[in-house]
Amino acid sequence: MSIPGTTDPSTRDRVADIAASLFADRGFAGVSMRDIAEAVGIKAASLYNHYPDKEALYLASLQHVFARRVAIVENAFKATGGPRDRLKALVSALVMATAGDPVAGRLLQRELLDGDIRRMEPLIKDLFARPFAHMTALLGELAPVDGAQTAAYLISLIHGYCVFAPIFPVLDPSLTTDTSILADNLAEELLGRLERGRA
Repeated sequence: MSIPGTTDPSTRDRVADIAASLFADRGFAGVSMRDIAEAVGIKAASLYNHYPDKEALYLASLQHVFARRVAIVENAFKATGGPRDRLKALVSALVMATAGDPVAGRLLQRELLDGDIRRMEPLIKDLFARPFAHMTALLGELAPVDGAQTAAYLISLIHGYCVFAPIFPVLDPSLTTDTSILADNLAEELLGRLERGRA
């Protein structure tokens, strides 16, 4: 989402990135427009020229951050090959999108814990509905399963693993935090489960 009335995308992106990082670190209630303006290096009044209030800037920041994650996943749907190969590409993209953007991960966790899900409904519908439908259809190609439930399971599994990844080496040094190995392992595990369910 762009800052209305501005023509410099780098400024819009910079404001969104900085605001998202602050919201991820401190939560919605812990950040003021003045904090964001100071971090960006502009006057608070300048932010109000583009956003009517903090919530509008917050939603624009969420849109900006999550659009990057969704773009990675959407790109995976362009993969060629059979359903197995496409699932591997999808799992790899989901792992990259989740592990590769800690700000987005923290924002999502904060919003789920502190937020009002109604505030995110337009964002969910706008950004996440299409990739979720693609994922559901792909999983349905692989096995006679409830594709939506399996997609939700897969997303939760990946997000949960990425959230807890920093503590796993303390529990067992053999547990991987390498995203490419994690993606391969998750894809093989899911494919194995789907194939066993088919038999």
